[in-house]
Amino acid sequence: MNVLAIDTATDLLAVAVRTDSGFFESIVDSSLKHSEMLLSLVDALVGEAGLVPADIELIALSCGPGSFTGLRIGYATARGISLAVGCPIVAVPTLDAIAHARTLPCGAVIPTVDAKKNRFYAAIYRGDSKASAFLDSPAGEIAALAREDESVLVTGPAAALFLEKMGTPTGTVRFMLDPDYRSPPCRALIELAMAGLRDGTVLSEDSGPIYLRKSEAEIAFSGE
Repeated sequence: MNVLAIDTATDLLAVAVRTDSGFFESIVDSSLKHSEMLLSLVDALVGEAGLVPADIELIALSCGPGSFTGLRIGYATARGISLAVGCPIVAVPTLDAIAHARTLPCGAVIPTVDAKKNRFYAAIYRGDSKASAFLDSPAGEIAALAREDESVLVTGPAAALFLEKMGTPTGTVRFMLDPDYRSPPCRALIELAMAGLRDGTVLSEDSGPIYLRKSEAEIAFSGE
């Protein structure tokens, strides 16, 4: 199956194409200038994979939580391509994709995305299961949820900052930084999207990104 993956949830813009004969990936630290680069990256990568847009059979879309603007750009682009070529979209939570395939035998995995204001989007994963809700909290509060684990792997693009802001952990829990924490999870995104397609969980017309808080514009408009 020819699958296009789009991840615009963080400052790292990632696009990947999976075909029956190979995997092709492009990652750019775009400083959230995704709108200027996304379509050209898609075009270049589809061509590198030896495909034309009409060959795309599925779009795997990272759906947040993450950057408000980045997620909206990803959704708009994915919907445009989907309409043009007639393929379905499967939206995959960003934290699920980051945590996928990162498991500890006696511990937890915390994927992290910088939510600004000294807060992080995160969740606790144990084995193949999500053990908490999606969180928008300070690092110390999130880390406290894993206090009963022997070890915790912190991953995702904000992992180093998370450990810096976490403070001194209590108890005997060992927090470890994933050496590949900045690597976008395009392979996992595609795997989870293909599983979602088999389960029939394609993107509906009225669905949108996962937002855990109001945008700055919404807050300013409401006067909160």
